[in-house]
Amino acid sequence: MNDMNDIVVKDVDLLYEYSQHLHWAANDLAECYQKMKAHTNEVATQWNDSVSARFMQKLENEEHIILEIKDEFDNFGEFVKKRADIVQEYVDCGKNFNL
Repeated sequence: MNDMNDIVVKDVDLLYEYSQHLHWAANDLAECYQKMKAHTNEVATQWNDSVSARFMQKLENEEHIILEIKDEFDNFGEFVKKRADIVQEYVDCGKNFNL
């Protein structure tokens, strides 16, 4: 059960920072994956055996997992930012936020 009365925000700046870090992590994950995939393709042209071929196939088949994780990080980062925006509105009105 989600009890909204248990939510206490003590530091809105920390929420904004966390949101930004989630977006950075999402972008870094996607970028690192693409670099690793390109490097793997390059190496595979020089070294080709059944083990590397299976790895390449697995890499291709499971790319959607990396993209799903990236999307989850981005989505949660956006959710956190929206929550921080709400908190900031309360603070701007001179209120303490304790939802």
